[in-house]
Amino acid sequence: AILALKLNNFDSAIEYASAIDNQSEDSPAILIVIRASLAGGRYDTSADALKKLNQNSSTFHFWNAIHLIHLNKLDSALNNLNELPQEGSRLLQNMLSIAMNGKLDENELSDMQKTLPSAFNSFINACLLAEQGRYTTAAGQLHNSSQFMPGFYTKGINANILEKSSKPQSFRYLPLGLFLSMIDFPNGALVAYQNSIRIDEDSLLPNYFAAVVQARLGDRESTIQSLLHSLENAPGFFPANYLLAEQYVSQGDLKNASRYYQAAADTYPEASVLIKLGILHERLNMPGKAAGYYQQFIDNYPNNYIGYNQLAWLLARQGLELPKALKLATKANEMLPDNAGINDTLGWIHFQQRNYTEAAKFLKHA
Repeated sequence: AILALKLNNFDSAIEYASAIDNQSEDSPAILIVIRASLAGGRYDTSADALKKLNQNSSTFHFWNAIHLIHLNKLDSALNNLNELPQEGSRLLQNMLSIAMNGKLDENELSDMQKTLPSAFNSFINACLLAEQGRYTTAAGQLHNSSQFMPGFYTKGINANILEKSSKPQSFRYLPLGLFLSMIDFPNGALVAYQNSIRIDEDSLLPNYFAAVVQARLGDRESTIQSLLHSLENAPGFFPANYLLAEQYVSQGDLKNASRYYQAAADTYPEASVLIKLGILHERLNMPGKAAGYYQQFIDNYPNNYIGYNQLAWLLARQGLELPKALKLATKANEMLPDNAGINDTLGWIHFQQRNYTEAAKFLKHA
C-alpha cells in the first residue's frame, strides 16, 4: 500500500490498505486509505475511512480538516483544527486564517516566522502586504522568496506588474495552497489556488502555482491554460514561460516551445534555458541559431564546460570549423577531464580530421 501510494497508484494503495485485517482506530492502514483517497479525488472513500477513527482524537480532527479543505469547506476545517491541543497543527491553522481573513495577528505571525524557512516567510509577508494593496513592499518581499520552491524565480515581476496582474484578495489563498503542496496534498492545494482564480481569472501567481500542481497531476491541457492566464498581464514572468515551454516540448510542439523558452531567456538567460534553446533549434534543423545559443551560453557562463562541448559537437557533426571545434572541446576537457560526452566529441573531431590514433584514444575513454 505504501509503495503504491509513493508511485501515485492511488486506487491500488486504497485496495491494499483496505485489505489489512484488524484495523484499529489508530491503524496506519486507515491513514493510507485517507491520504490515497484525497490524492486520487475519491472524497467519499476518505469520508468513509474517517468514520473509522476515534471522533474525539487529534488524529481525526487533523485528517478531517484536510478532508474538508479538499471539499473547500475552509470554515469547517479551521473549526476542526481549533479542537487540537498540540502545536503540530498550528501552521495549517495559520494558513487557513490567512485564507479566511487575509491577515494574522502579530503573535501568530511571529510564531510562524520562527518555524518556517525565511524564504517561505518572505512569500507569506508578500501575500499579506499585497492583500493590503502595498505592492511595492510586497514585490520586495517576493524577490526575497525566490527559489523557496524548485523552479520558482521572481524574474519578470515588479510592483507595477504585481498590481496590474492580481486583485488584492487573490493573494490570501496562496500560503495555504503552497503549504498543502509542501505536505503533499496537491488536490487540496489546487482548491486553494482555484479560490484565488475565481477572484481574478488572469491572476499571475495563483494561475502559475495551479499550473505547477496540474503538471504534477499530469493534466497537461489545464497546465497550459493556467500558464497562459498567468502570462496574460506578465508576459516576461520567467517560471511561467519556462514551464509552458516544457509542456509544449512534451507535446512535440517545438515551435511554441522555442517561443516560450525565448521569452524566458529574454527575461533571464538562465543556463538551462540557453542549452534547451540550442538543442531545440538543432531539432528544428536550424544549426546556425543553435550555435548562437551555445555561444551565448559560453559568453554568459565561461566557466561551465557544457556550452563549449555543445558547440564543439554541433560543429563536429556538421564537419564545419573543425579546428575551432577542437579548441572548444579541448577547453571543455580541461574543465572536466575524463567526461564521456566530451571524450566522444573529441574522438569524433579527430576522426573527421583523420587523426585516427587520437580518435581511437578518446573514443576508448568515452
